[in-house]
Amino acid sequence: MAQSSRADTGHTGRIGLGDHACQFFLTADDLSQTLISYFKMGLEQNQACVWVTAPPYPADRALSELREAVSDTDRLVANGQLQIYSYDEWYLKYAELGLDELVRVWLTRVQEATIAGHAGLRISGNGSLVAREMWPTFMAYEKALDSALQDQPIATLCSYWLRTCEADDVLDVLNCHSCGWAKHQDRWEEIAISLDTGRHRPVLAPRPPQEPREITQLMDELLHIHAGKIRLDGSPLHLSRPQAASLRLIIIELTANAEKHGALAKPEGKVCVQWRAYINGSRRLQVRWTETAMSNFVLPEKVGAGTHLLAARAENFERVFEAGGMSCTFELSLEGHYGRHP
Repeated sequence: MAQSSRADTGHTGRIGLGDHACQFFLTADDLSQTLISYFKMGLEQNQACVWVTAPPYPADRALSELREAVSDTDRLVANGQLQIYSYDEWYLKYAELGLDELVRVWLTRVQEATIAGHAGLRISGNGSLVAREMWPTFMAYEKALDSALQDQPIATLCSYWLRTCEADDVLDVLNCHSCGWAKHQDRWEEIAISLDTGRHRPVLAPRPPQEPREITQLMDELLHIHAGKIRLDGSPLHLSRPQAASLRLIIIELTANAEKHGALAKPEGKVCVQWRAYINGSRRLQVRWTETAMSNFVLPEKVGAGTHLLAARAENFERVFEAGGMSCTFELSLEGHYGRHP
């Protein structure tokens, strides 16, 4: 790949897989300065890249300037590793989807990227065209995205135009991202939210370190909205970041399926999630997802794309449909995990 003539902006080089970052900009040149280097780095690291553009930095300019920095841009576009969309092409395509479904679009894309042999997914979007009446919904989407992507092999950089942001908007955005930057006297500086003084105040701050995830807390986080219909049954166990990422993706997909077609779509439906750690040559986690009390249950005619993705993510994945319900079992390796021995 050709070397870029643009100066290193610093902060884009600090955004890695698992980060959900934001930046506040004033001009199209600000975006050119940051996003070209951001995507160049991702392509050099064999990541699949999805770039959703909006004014004041349109898709044709983005593609033209990326060609100057990356010599084989057209080949990468042709083979699908690099995808650049205008705001209309992308957001209007998914305008009818709910928040959970929009998040699943990205979870599916990262799964497809890793199955295709890429190291992960690198994405960027621009919120400059979000209508004022849609702002609360968009922030809810960003918050859901921040929660869902924190353990995923995805690098995310969201750009916000200060000309369209009110003061409270900046605080909203910072509350939905793990880290953020703004330009001050031609230098990009990191910002975060501090509650030390009892009020929101932007300050320079490092991002807190990633901690291992405890499985019960992770399940509660993902399933609390259905607390009255879901029973959790398993012992405490800490998972590494990659293990938590795999489990998160599988549980999100199973929950979404149950909300559409299964027990969580039925008033009387119930779900039980059981897990245990055991040794079978290596330490392993076995999870069983069971849906019951499903009246008028109709057996699906074909296996969906989501099931294929789950089967690729987990080991010994098996789904069994029975009268009035469904059970799904799968395993994940616990080698190198942080928790206690089973």
